[in-house]
Amino acid sequence: MLGDGFLGALTLGFTGLGALASSAGDLGTAAFFFAGGAFPGVLTALSLSMWRLRRRTSSRAVRSRPTAHGRGGVVLCFSTWRYYGLTAALLMGSAFLGVHAAGGVLGWEMPPPVPQANAIAVAIAGFGALLFLWLFIEFVSGRIVKGWLALTPAGIHHRSHTFEHFVPWSAVLEVSAMELGAGPLIVVRTFPSDGAWIRRTHWMGKPDEFGLLPSLVVRARSLAVDPAVAYHALRYYHAHPESRGELLTPVGERRIRSGNVVA
Repeated sequence: MLGDGFLGALTLGFTGLGALASSAGDLGTAAFFFAGGAFPGVLTALSLSMWRLRRRTSSRAVRSRPTAHGRGGVVLCFSTWRYYGLTAALLMGSAFLGVHAAGGVLGWEMPPPVPQANAIAVAIAGFGALLFLWLFIEFVSGRIVKGWLALTPAGIHHRSHTFEHFVPWSAVLEVSAMELGAGPLIVVRTFPSDGAWIRRTHWMGKPDEFGLLPSLVVRARSLAVDPAVAYHALRYYHAHPESRGELLTPVGERRIRSGNVVA
């Protein structure tokens, strides 16, 4: 939360400087500060949203459709706002750092209190701009995806931003909830099985979920549905193997969307 406070203060500071410059008639400087305040502002909103658990389920967040591997089932989508908000933040960060680096190279005069860029600052800003731009391209090209959790008659398929994990129902021991540094988690505890598999889809970072393997782990705050609905849906279909066939039909979708999954 201290980080959120710092980003919020930075947003207010940039916005205040922009307002002062605008009132003085210096529209160029005002635009610079307003643009500079937008980036930490988006980051603050994203960070605060991570602390909030969704307690309502959108009808579009629960869908019956095939997964990428052709398994039909009910898909619980991840948050659209957080995914596209992060995409926008990466673009804004790349643009802001790129302008700062270009200003240092071309000798632009930075508005006070922003210091003039020296060679080290130009190099750091340029590297940051290229890194953010590359990550933005990874997002919009689909190599880093929004993610989802699919319940299928064969098992549970979790597609995260940078990896995917599948476990058959026969390997599931229990469904539980726990909290770590990443926030509240839904943990499907499993034993090693030949039918289970996991693979990285992007090399960026080391997912915390890997520390709990072979369990399948879903971050509750990533879901676009009430995490309680996902938790009870997993528990219900684990406890009722005779009902798993309905996951291929609208019956399973309606059951999960309505919350009629308390085992």
